[in-house]
Amino acid sequence: MPLKVRLKISLIILIFIAIIVTTFILSIMIHPAFILISVVLLITGLYLLYVYYPKFDPSGYTIYKLRGKGRCIALTFDDGPDPVTTPEILDILKTYSINAAFFCVGERAERYPEIIKRIREDGHILGNHGYSHTKLHNRSLRFIRDEIEKSERVLNPLTEINGYKLFRTPHGFKSLRLVRDLKKRNYILVGWTRGIWDTDGSDANTLLKRAEAYLRDGVIYLLHDGRDIVGSSTNTVEFLRKFIPILHNRGYRIITITDTIEKKR
Repeated sequence: MPLKVRLKISLIILIFIAIIVTTFILSIMIHPAFILISVVLLITGLYLLYVYYPKFDPSGYTIYKLRGKGRCIALTFDDGPDPVTTPEILDILKTYSINAAFFCVGERAERYPEIIKRIREDGHILGNHGYSHTKLHNRSLRFIRDEIEKSERVLNPLTEINGYKLFRTPHGFKSLRLVRDLKKRNYILVGWTRGIWDTDGSDANTLLKRAEAYLRDGVIYLLHDGRDIVGSSTNTVEFLRKFIPILHNRGYRIITITDTIEKKR
């Protein structure tokens, strides 16, 4: 995560904590009613953390890390397919005999069904990323269902692992309403451990530094093969060409999230 973004998020969290602490102190010094305000603020803060932070899920429903697999990582790609970038990524993965997970947007899959076919034929995981890549955390149940079902029709058949399909929410934002509906449809919610922000126009070397800074056992990396990217999406392709040999040289295996889901369920 870029430094500016980290600082902004940290500042928001600190301000929120300061407000909670202040109201708690006021409840002691001035009036007990302030403690109720503290509790309400705390609950609100935890729910906002649940909605906007993909790795925060006390229920354990969201997968964001490989578990018990030793020195290994997983690659996942969002927002495709793209007629230029996705085939290039598939070529690289095929060269190294690597399988990854592709969370595709239904609207784009309609335009490039041959790429979806290749993703399946190459043995990769195909997951649902919604039909239009609209944020779903603040949408009605009808809209959520429409997004999931329209994308399902286009991407059918989706990969099923131990009877479960895979869904990644646009931008990682979730809500209780969305999660309840996904569970009814036998979906597993897949997050990520580390995003390298390959949508901000950074060059391949910058992306490489970000990925290496968080390289450790069990990381699920978030990458993008979609074209809604500032600058050139070829930076992601060039990053992969450099990153995969580094992983192999350091003894890391690149696996899929399959075993994690089977173990979880």
